[in-house]
This record gives sequence, structure tokens and C-alpha cells, in this order.
Amino acid sequence: MAALCAGPVRIRTDSNAVLSFNIHRMLTWIESIFAVQNDKIQAIGRRALRLLLLSNAEDILLNSGEF
Repeated sequence: MAALCAGPVRIRTDSNAVLSFNIHRMLTWIESIFAVQNDKIQAIGRRALRLLLLSNAEDILLNSGEF
């Protein structure tokens, strides 16, 4: 799941359809990882959050009012 955070959460197909992940649910998943008291699991959460923010900063800022 953390690997999915490395790419765009929203794409437009050739037929102009928009496909997207639910950013709120992805952030909720990452938040639940940080609640686990295990360094290896939390490292996965840090990696996922970093990749999500780096790959999708504009989408996350545009949708910040939805949270």
C-alpha cells in the first residue's frame, strides 16, 4: 500500500475520465499506521506519507477543504 503513495492519486484517461484514490482514506490509513507502537510499521507510515506528499502536493492542497 505504501508503494501506491509514490504515484499520482488522480489521473485523466485518454477518454477524459478521471480516476482517483480517496485521499482522505489514504491519510486515515497512514494515521492508523502511526498509532501502532512498532518502529518498522511506523517507518512504512513515514515513507507512505512522504511519498504521498511529494507526489501529490497540489492535489492534497486543492482538496484540503474536504477533510
